[in-house]
Amino acid sequence: YPELLEEIVESVSHNTVHPDIFISINNEEHRETVKKTFEKARVNTKQIKVVPNKGRDLGALITLFGKLLDKEYDVYGHIHTKKSIKIDRRLADSWRKYLLENLLGTDRVLMMDNIIDTFEKEQRVGIIFPDDPTCVGWTKNWEFAKALGHRLGINNLPKSLNFPVGSMFWVRKGALTKLYELNLDWE
Repeated sequence: YPELLEEIVESVSHNTVHPDIFISINNEEHRETVKKTFEKARVNTKQIKVVPNKGRDLGALITLFGKLLDKEYDVYGHIHTKKSIKIDRRLADSWRKYLLENLLGTDRVLMMDNIIDTFEKEQRVGIIFPDDPTCVGWTKNWEFAKALGHRLGINNLPKSLNFPVGSMFWVRKGALTKLYELNLDWE
């Protein structure tokens, strides 16, 4: 959703940290819009890759960028243009803003800087994400989660859990390595 990119760029720009940006797009037509948006904000765009429109927002991280980020960076984030078209638009917009404010920040709260600082000070922290006020269950994903969990050596999944709802988070190098080592593909 290129029309939502400005929100991310603005949130990033409030911080003192100037991250390298890796971008996945599902259509070559978006490349110029994305490139110009980040250039205007003087953000270092490392890669823009066209990927299949599969795997939702995590597909590109798991199949394309994850291993590289995990190797080259001590800390990296996964942020995306979130529209949530299957729920009420006002709720979706509010949720997206909540996630961006709590992962990147605002002109008053430099959240990305704070998160990077936390990773530097707290070596045991592996992942940081905004808490969702509701505990989410697996619903139709239960069987998929069990199969993936088994491949990762996790055999006792809880019925509900606190996780990065919305798939936006910051992570320390090594925290997702086992997932990347599964060599999952777009299927």
